[in-house]
Amino acid sequence: MPGAAFGTGFQGAIKTVVPLAAPQERGGVLSVIFVISYLAMGLPAVVAGYLVARSGDLFLTAREFGAVVMVLTALALIGTLRRTSSQRS
Repeated sequence: MPGAAFGTGFQGAIKTVVPLAAPQERGGVLSVIFVISYLAMGLPAVVAGYLVARSGDLFLTAREFGAVVMVLTALALIGTLRRTSSQRS
């Protein structure tokens, strides 16, 4: 299911950002979106692989990775709620 989530998020980012760019800037904007998206998917896997290779403990790495994901999710929720409440004011 991560592929579906990535695809939906990627399409949302493109639909949000590309219309704001001037026609001559859209290629550069799409390039930045591609780089950020692939780093967001690839970098955590590389870091997790490094941590498993260094510590040898897959379960510890999975717990740490899960904790980081939960913290980032909570921060995203807080940011969304703050933005929503400021738009209502």
